[in-house]
This record gives sequence, C-alpha cells and structure tokens, in this order.
Amino acid sequence: SSNANLSSTSVAGAAVSVSGAKASMEEFSLGSLVSLYDGIWANVFKEAPASALYLGIYELVREYLASTSLGTDHPLWTYLIAGAVGELFGSLIRVPIESIKVLMQTKSLAMQEAILQVTTKEGIENTIRAWQLSVFRDVPMGAIQLALFESAKTFVINSRDIDFDVNTLMAE
Repeated sequence: SSNANLSSTSVAGAAVSVSGAKASMEEFSLGSLVSLYDGIWANVFKEAPASALYLGIYELVREYLASTSLGTDHPLWTYLIAGAVGELFGSLIRVPIESIKVLMQTKSLAMQEAILQVTTKEGIENTIRAWQLSVFRDVPMGAIQLALFESAKTFVINSRDIDFDVNTLMAE
C-alpha cells in the first residue's frame, strides 16, 4: 500500500514537472530571445577600444623588447611580456564597460542608467574588485594568446613546406 502511494506520488510529481516545462516553453517568445542581446552596444564599445589598446601596447612593448638582449636571446619571453602588458592596459577599458554591460543585461537598465550606477562609490569599488580579479585571468591569457600566435606565424614563415604569402590580410 505504501509502495502504491509512493508510485502515484512519483508519477504525479513527474507529471507536474513535465507540465511545468511545457508552460515554460510556451512562455518563451521572440522577445525573450531578442532580450539576450540587451547590452550588445556596450559590448561593442567594450571590445573595440580595449582590443585596439591591447594590440597597440603589445606592438610598442614587443618592438622595444625586440631591440634588447632579452628580445634577441629569448623571443618567446618578448611575446609573453608584451602580451601581458598589452592585456593589462586593455583591461583598464574593458572591465568598467563590462560592468555597464552586465547591469544592462541583468537589471534591464538603459546604458545611461547603468553608467550612473557604475560611477557611484559602490559601483567604482565593485569595478575595482572585478578588475583585480580579471587581471589574474586575462593577463596570463593575453600573454599566452599572442605568444602562441607569434610562434605559429614564425613557424609558417620559416617553413619551407608551406607556401603562404605572409603579406596578405589572410596571413594576419
């Protein structure tokens, strides 16, 4: 008898879960799909200047280090250091704008409202904490990413078996 009650409860629970999932799927609409793109402009504004600064600083530091004994003796270290420095500077732009984008997406704020919230005392403190944490993740990644790119590019350029015009946009 208790087994029969357990079975009927389990079946009823499963029926409730299935009908709840069906109701959730019916509530899903084109509007909710479009809302996934809330904050896209903040993301564009975040990535374009930050990436330009990242690559610009990378090139400056790489060129400087290449003219030193470190650059001639240890080119991999040149790429790693230049990539890390570039990412550090790029994150100074990326992280505050990331905070704006997240507020727009999670709280459905307009860009101006999100900017006002990020520029409050609490918003600035939160952004600084987020920046400190992101540095530990993004700086090593930026260094490794460009070191791998430069190493692969050097391999292709120096390979006799690969016929590839390195002076084209496709090469970059």
